[in-house]
Amino acid sequence: MPNAISWEFLFLINILFTAIFPLLISRCSTKKSAWIFFGVASALPYFYSGITWLFIKRGDIEFHFALTALHWNLSVFNLFLLWNLLSKPQKILKFYGWLVLSALVSLSALVLSPALAFIDPFWGVVPGTISLDPIISLAPYFLRLWVCFIALLILVRWRKSFVYIFSIWITLGVIGFFAPSSFLSLRALKHQFKSPLVAGPLQIFIQDTKSEKDSSELWSSELLKHFENLKSKLPPSMKPRSDYDFKVFIYRDDDTKYNWIRARQVQVGHFPRGEMHLSHLTPQSEILPHELAHLIHGQSTAPIKSYLDPFYLEGFAVAIASEKLETAIENAAAFAQTLPENKKLIWPKGLAFFKNYPAEASYALAGGFAAYALQRNLAPWEMAELDPQILLTIKVSAEKKKRAQEIFLRPPLLEDPLRRDCARLKHNVDLNPSEKNKTKLERICNLATAAN
Repeated sequence: MPNAISWEFLFLINILFTAIFPLLISRCSTKKSAWIFFGVASALPYFYSGITWLFIKRGDIEFHFALTALHWNLSVFNLFLLWNLLSKPQKILKFYGWLVLSALVSLSALVLSPALAFIDPFWGVVPGTISLDPIISLAPYFLRLWVCFIALLILVRWRKSFVYIFSIWITLGVIGFFAPSSFLSLRALKHQFKSPLVAGPLQIFIQDTKSEKDSSELWSSELLKHFENLKSKLPPSMKPRSDYDFKVFIYRDDDTKYNWIRARQVQVGHFPRGEMHLSHLTPQSEILPHELAHLIHGQSTAPIKSYLDPFYLEGFAVAIASEKLETAIENAAAFAQTLPENKKLIWPKGLAFFKNYPAEASYALAGGFAAYALQRNLAPWEMAELDPQILLTIKVSAEKKKRAQEIFLRPPLLEDPLRRDCARLKHNVDLNPSEKNKTKLERICNLATAAN
């Protein structure tokens, strides 16, 4: 179970509670017992987080209480409201039907929109690239709050479950189509850029960066060079489903990118949509071929597990974007050979990708596995199991081993939610260096350092 004062904890219990809610509420035989259940459910995460904070005295408890109100309490309210709007018979079956339909609509919106925020009235919110981007914004949570409030006003007139849920989806769609938001439309996004440059299958949208006039042709030539190089390395099984068609958006800075797609520090290859979203990079950046590899993967023949498991998704991009496959293997071997004694050497598949090792180590190990597969002319998801002990036989430079040891000093992001608090508080100080913000940063992060 994650730390109680963390986004991971809140999201996990929201998912679990939503899944079992009808089974619990159906046991309440009276209105009084239902209201008691509502009160207990509403207060549960505050109680658990508060007790945890009293014992460990770590984390920005004020922020997490606000996050709980916007995430947990609104979901609990919507669940109770939907339950009371439904009629018998087969009330539980109807309830689960709406939950499944809501999840499908929310996931569809995530794919259809350039934004990376998942917003659902019941299942909760994923406010962007949360696995790698430590700063959590409350903007998607406030958006959900306002949308549900508007839907509630409509419900006053028509007291039907389908009216409430459909008014939520329609309101989100209207906001997304006509305004910049976490459910923005591609049309609205394109209006922020000038006419695109075209280089082979790439449309390149560049915002008004300082050196746009000088760098536009360089961006085009570098991206096209990377595309041709990556395409030549594809294993035989990966064929284009149709003609490749990619869009590359280059933002003026991290904050502008975050306002639109909910990714700040992370560069994004949005493979379901064939889009790349970049900021603070130069045309010579080594990140470009990695993100472009995601787009090629997204429009090539590959099984669903290659997209769902970050071990395959990221490993393929790391390996194929490497200048030499041997380099990816050596990088993986550096982490394997400097693994702390309390860690077991495994290929970090599934959730282990985020939980077992720091991000850099997981990426490198996944890249090493994929490189072995590509050496055999296979995609990584096509290769049979490979013993990770093979990495211990690879010769690695002392410099790479030293860097790997330094990275292992940092815990994985999902094991270190305090990193999110410190990253956010530091960002707040950068935006507003007031004494209050500085004091809060020093109090929470110094205490976190001492506790570690």
